[in-house]
Amino acid sequence: MNTGEQMRRTGLALATALLITVGTAACSTDTTTGRPGSGATGTRSPEAPAPVSVGTTITKDLGKDLGDGSKFAYTVKRVIDPAEPTAKSQDQLKPGTRWVGVELSFSNVGSTFVEESPWRTQLLPSGDGEPLQATAWLDHEIVDGPAVPYFMKLRPGQSAEGFFVFELPEHTKFDRVQYTLLGNEGVKLRWTVN
Repeated sequence: MNTGEQMRRTGLALATALLITVGTAACSTDTTTGRPGSGATGTRSPEAPAPVSVGTTITKDLGKDLGDGSKFAYTVKRVIDPAEPTAKSQDQLKPGTRWVGVELSFSNVGSTFVEESPWRTQLLPSGDGEPLQATAWLDHEIVDGPAVPYFMKLRPGQSAEGFFVFELPEHTKFDRVQYTLLGNEGVKLRWTVN
């Protein structure tokens, strides 16, 4: 075996060992809970907090993790079920479906800009089921108010609100609204719908 071939095999062996080590660290298990952990640091994966009532504001201090002073307040203000299209709406209800309007409020209460998007909002069925596979729209106009902006880059002190509209089959039930923070898939905020 020549020197070039030997170096290539040694490099391949080192790369394979590195991949195995990284993969093992990323798949570590939290020994205190028996659930998957967050990697080599040994800290627990974030768990979804208990749901709060619709109308309650949840404030998240994002700056703790990012070190940049970002802090955001989220509110599900109302859930309108069924929601009625406006007379001028380009889209109307399809047979066998209903619209559900979720009024969202996003406020930047920190010291730097924050980006968020309503597309991270989902409806959850009762129990521990997966989020409903519901079609969501920003251009569905409902009589209860305007649509929420598609994407928000809010400076400190700015806020935005409006309705995010879901199209559901008539008999599909849900009892919670969930919002997943942009850039932090592990943080899920939940509101109970009565």
